[in-house]
Amino acid sequence: MKRLLPVIAGTMLASTFASAQETEFKWNAEMRTRYFSDENRDLNSVKDNQNLIRQRNKLGVSFMKGEDLSGHITILNNIGWGNHATATNAGTPQQNDPNNTAMVHEAWGAWKVNENLSWMMGRRGLDVADQTVVSTNEWEDVPTVFEGAGLIFDYDFGKIALVGVKGAELGNGAPNPNTIGGTSTDAESVYYGIIFDAKNLPDALKIASLHILQKNTDTGAAGNAKENQTRYGITLAGDVSGFDFRGTYAGHTGKVTAPASTTDVDRNASMFDLGLGYTAAEFMNARLGVTYHQDTGDDSTTPNTNEGYDSFHYYRHGNAGMMDYLRWGNLTYFDVAFSIEPWEGGKVGANYLVFSRTSDKGGVFTNTTAGNSTSAVQSTTPTIANGSLKSGEKALGTELDLYVSHNYNNGMDITARYGMFTVGEAIKNGGTIENASQFMLEGKMSF
Repeated sequence: MKRLLPVIAGTMLASTFASAQETEFKWNAEMRTRYFSDENRDLNSVKDNQNLIRQRNKLGVSFMKGEDLSGHITILNNIGWGNHATATNAGTPQQNDPNNTAMVHEAWGAWKVNENLSWMMGRRGLDVADQTVVSTNEWEDVPTVFEGAGLIFDYDFGKIALVGVKGAELGNGAPNPNTIGGTSTDAESVYYGIIFDAKNLPDALKIASLHILQKNTDTGAAGNAKENQTRYGITLAGDVSGFDFRGTYAGHTGKVTAPASTTDVDRNASMFDLGLGYTAAEFMNARLGVTYHQDTGDDSTTPNTNEGYDSFHYYRHGNAGMMDYLRWGNLTYFDVAFSIEPWEGGKVGANYLVFSRTSDKGGVFTNTTAGNSTSAVQSTTPTIANGSLKSGEKALGTELDLYVSHNYNNGMDITARYGMFTVGEAIKNGGTIENASQFMLEGKMSF
């Protein structure tokens, strides 16, 4: 028996080692630090300055077993340099100090059932088409992720994804979920639907995508609105002979009921986002592009109707200016962009945007926090109410963004940017509001 034990142990060890060899692990990491210097971010008549440094650290591991099983986990940590309001010294780990918190940001697994069907579940980011409706928002300190499951059907003609995710747990309420405007004992916000991406497209067409998503939200202990809305949209994008183009039309329709109310508010809103550009590859890869965006605002005089567009989870930093001041929702703008690559790994560019509100009877949405959006989901209540804007005036202002970046081909990237927001007549409203500016310097190491 004593002789047999080493044999058994050796066999088990060899079996374990062989099994471990079947699983492949791939690690990745990122360290990103940004310095922001904001002047008059809140557009006050008395100018104020804000300087801050933010550091984001990511550690990820992907694992594959054969061709059928795969998964990924991402650990995320954010640090605001200097003392934090909840800690005497941010450099000293404390339980209530978010600077020292590492979160499981992504954790998902996938099973390839056969050549045409895959199943996925867990927490992960989601990008739909050109990210004008749903985006991971990688720019943010905490990118957008969802928890749920999906079935992916992959055929020669296209890819069909059936997805269902839980957006939020909203807490228990009073046990009257069947009452209009009442609360649910298991209140939550869920999205589910279908996303279709066509394949085998003409050479000039790179993206042809359709989506239909249903959003249901219960009224919970937090006192949120009850919501039943359907979102839909189509995206086309491509390039030919140096020209690139893209276009998205999206909308949502349904009903929203305010907390403790028995009256439904009809929601019916839409947006379109169009882009056209030309790249002269032989001239330092110079590109000139234009973008036109318009989404609906609420100009209805009836309290039971709201035509204001809910921007959902679109890519915020990639749209409506790099200062991230204005957000979609009752917003119309025209963007002219030019960039050039004068040296290897280098890029210099400029964007000029002209903003206005779509309806002069509705408010607009802004970000008041420098360098980052204030929340992952936009509130339906405008940041600047209609009453604070000049009556009958639509002009919100202009923005100029100048930037230079360099990629060192070793995982190191450096970007510097200066932006200036010039206030329009609608926001001035006869006051002495001053313009805003922002300088950003970013260093990013990717491993």
